Amino acid sequence: MIEFTNLFEMIIAAVFVSNIILSFYLGIDHQLFIEKKHTMINKRVLVIFIVLPLSSMMSFVIQQSLLIELDALGEIVRDLTYFRTITFIVVIILVNYIVLGLLSKFFPNQFKNLQNEFKGVLPSTIVLGSVIVITSSVTTLLESLLLSIVVVFGYAFVLNILKFIENQLEMKVVPKSFQGLPLQLIILSIIALIFSGFGG
Repeated sequence: MIEFTNLFEMIIAAVFVSNIILSFYLGIDHQLFIEKKHTMINKRVLVIFIVLPLSSMMSFVIQQSLLIELDALGEIVRDLTYFRTITFIVVIILVNYIVLGLLSKFFPNQFKNLQNEFKGVLPSTIVLGSVIVITSSVTTLLESLLLSIVVVFGYAFVLNILKFIENQLEMKVVPKSFQGLPLQLIILSIIALIFSGFGG
């Protein structure tokens, strides 16, 4: 859960203190196999920027209207949150295919460029995990939209930091046992330690 009381705290919390990758370990599957081209990172972020806010808002509405019902005193009358994960998965799949359909119809060139990235988002933990965290952290639909956008910026921020560090290390001699995945995990853990300092 990401805790905040205003927009500034939301930005600091989602980008630094409770970053979706470094605090919740979501999207780590994308993170560990990061491509060499910077354009691939931008495509991935763009797709998540489209899918996550739509999925978060739809999931928030469904959770508040169908999964949880409160009485006049704020007591829970109906609690179907055990259906939350499967419901959110269906929402994400629907959003994904609706956006793909609209892209293929109105923007066919962009559709060809982003089609694989949209398919890659479905089995990833980044969207589903983020939707669950976001819907647990907000109380209004607007907060859901704003937090999902800030979460994407936090995700992009860490991806670009990792890419920058990897570019700096390309010219360095790295022991064979540390090359690839081990080095990426070490870099991520150091970044996570640095970001944990923002929490006080």
